[in-house]
Amino acid sequence: MKTAISSLFTSVLLTFGCAHNNINKKLSSTIDSLYVVDQKVQTDIIDAMNNGSGPSKIKNLVEVQSNTFLRHIPILEKIVDKNGYPTAELVGKESSGKFFFLVQHSDADVDFQESMMKYIEKEVLTGSVKGRDFAYLTDRIRLASNEPQLYGTQLEYDSKGNARPRNLYDRRNCDKRRKKYGLEPLEDYLTWATEQHREMNVKN
Repeated sequence: MKTAISSLFTSVLLTFGCAHNNINKKLSSTIDSLYVVDQKVQTDIIDAMNNGSGPSKIKNLVEVQSNTFLRHIPILEKIVDKNGYPTAELVGKESSGKFFFLVQHSDADVDFQESMMKYIEKEVLTGSVKGRDFAYLTDRIRLASNEPQLYGTQLEYDSKGNARPRNLYDRRNCDKRRKKYGLEPLEDYLTWATEQHREMNVKN
């Protein structure tokens, strides 16, 4: 009995070790480095706003952010061309999730974003990408392609500051689609967004 348990334990360790050794550490490190830069340019803007920096400085930081996101796109494309999509199995769950956010910020190349969606949807199943993030990116791509959004994640505000979804397809069944990816009911989301929007305007 002890021999059987020992053999089983050894088998599990070997299996885990093989899975761990299959991780492309160099690629994972590259993605992590890109993600650090991606996050820093956003944090710099938030810090500047919180510190009361003038419009000129914030405008410059926003330009730096846009240029950074743009500069990353060909790098991301080369990664996919050479290695395929960086799945959790290939680079680890954390780095795969970071790659998703890099794709999310590649708005300057909607075709590239759209080409990644079939892979990203599979990563939702592994847990390296959250369902709600997949829904947000889907809507952003659709609006950028002049198509109605499916999940109502992209908003605009009326003259009274009330949030409303931009160009939403089939609003009646929107909550069914939102539920599939872990999103709250649309009306709850709009209420929250309206409150956040008004609170920000009061602070400003």
